[in-house]
Amino acid sequence: MKYQNSQQKSGSVQNVSRVSSPKRLRRQLYFSRTELSHILAAYSARVAAGEWRDYALDHMNGVALFSIFRHTQESPLFVIEKKQRHPKEKPQFLLRDRSRVLCRSSNVADITGYFNKLPRLVSG
Repeated sequence: MKYQNSQQKSGSVQNVSRVSSPKRLRRQLYFSRTELSHILAAYSARVAAGEWRDYALDHMNGVALFSIFRHTQESPLFVIEKKQRHPKEKPQFLLRDRSRVLCRSSNVADITGYFNKLPRLVSG
């Protein structure tokens, strides 16, 4: 942190003013145990059906991500985002596909329920 000092002739500091403000550090955001169990229940049903194969958990400033992959080397089919702008605010969940937001809710069960509306792989 830098300070700009103005001194008197005697060498003592008269005024101290802040030149740069301290950066606020955002606290890391994670999925709770219940949120993760909802997500993993929906994920495991699709894995058992052979539709999905891999997932990844990522954490960035103010965002937790659960990415779902059909194949390990591909880009994710879906990403579940948990965002929280302010600590006192309820977190928001978003379900994204490769190009757009499919569903937005403050409840993770609504997000995982959206997977039931998606077409299922039928093998015969």
